Amino acid sequence: MARVNSRLTQNESIKNFILFSRAHCSEYGVAIRFTSGNKINSQDGEFRCYGYFSEPWRQRSKGKGYAYDKGEIVVATGSGEITWVHTLAHEYAHFLHWLKRRKFWLKGSEYQHEKAAESTAIKLLKKHSVDLDLRTVKASSKRYMKDYYGR
Repeated sequence: MARVNSRLTQNESIKNFILFSRAHCSEYGVAIRFTSGNKINSQDGEFRCYGYFSEPWRQRSKGKGYAYDKGEIVVATGSGEITWVHTLAHEYAHFLHWLKRRKFWLKGSEYQHEKAAESTAIKLLKKHSVDLDLRTVKASSKRYMKDYYGR
């Protein structure tokens, strides 16, 4: 069985959530990476954030065959355990929406995607019995939606 770097966390419930989400994501060509900084550059490089999900893609190239890029979830771990675990759950929720709610993934607005990811993240943390103060996570979630989307 894979291991989780002990410098990342000592919390067994968090380690188990990481192992579960890594195994599930890897089935679909999506890797999970952690960085040590407080924030990382967004996927498009336009702003700083706590994490992102980039879906894998494949397209026909000019020659024979396809161009292919693996997907990834990247999470900054420098802002404290509650923040980065919440971010991991949020980005994993985006992965689940990409995987299982394709029409929503393709047609939903950014606000709808973020609201759904926040709701799903909290459900995931509960379902997997991740040992975090969920009141703090919920407050952080509400603050995030208000600060970035005004609602």
